[in-house]
Amino acid sequence: MERREKGMRVKSIFTGTFKIILAFDNGEYRLLDIKQFLQNDNMGKLAEIRDEIDMFRTAFIDENSGTVA
Repeated sequence: MERREKGMRVKSIFTGTFKIILAFDNGEYRLLDIKQFLQNDNMGKLAEIRDEIDMFRTAFIDENSGTVA
């Protein structure tokens, strides 16, 4: 993924089966498939998300940082 432009923030997200569509404030959309990251974590929070799709779907935008939480 390209470096984010200064001031470019995530304004909304749409979750699916371990994929997130990120909508940025400049009108761009990006698809992020996080399955590869989930497969490499066997103990942390990502492992919990990997095993429970409903938890993954609770992702939201952190208003202070403009990132996915």
